Amino acid sequence: MSSKDIEAEVIRITDEGIHFRETGDFEAAAARFDEALQLDPSHAQSWYNLGVTLHDLGNREAALECYRQAVNHDPGLVNAWSNIGWTLLEMGEIEEADLLFEGAIDVDPDYPKSYVGKASICVLREDPDNARRYCAMALERDPMSLRAHQLLRSLVE
Repeated sequence: MSSKDIEAEVIRITDEGIHFRETGDFEAAAARFDEALQLDPSHAQSWYNLGVTLHDLGNREAALECYRQAVNHDPGLVNAWSNIGWTLLEMGEIEEADLLFEGAIDVDPDYPKSYVGKASICVLREDPDNARRYCAMALERDPMSLRAHQLLRSLVE
């Protein structure tokens, strides 16, 4: 199989995995992403999708490793950087999460979820002024950001 054929097959298998994940069949999705990675262990999008799927299955540690593999193979994959931050935040690793959200903002200053992550950390640090500022930055980039709107409402209550 040529490298072009392998790439096409990896994309096809990854797309199938995404379909399985979207329909709630996380086990089948994970199997498809694993299969894609057997063909191309450097395919960042498959690592990212496997991470999302493992997170959906409740395995944060494995998800974190997958996200890290994704950014190792594609440092510009901002959603993987941001998901590292969100996963670390869920695990109570606030300082490291903060650094990852900063890194995600450096990779793509227009990605709103990273600003929401920073706002969430500000809420945890009881810093409502900066939380509002980061929410505003997220909403500048995505006026429909549900998380940003929820955080802002929580700061008013």
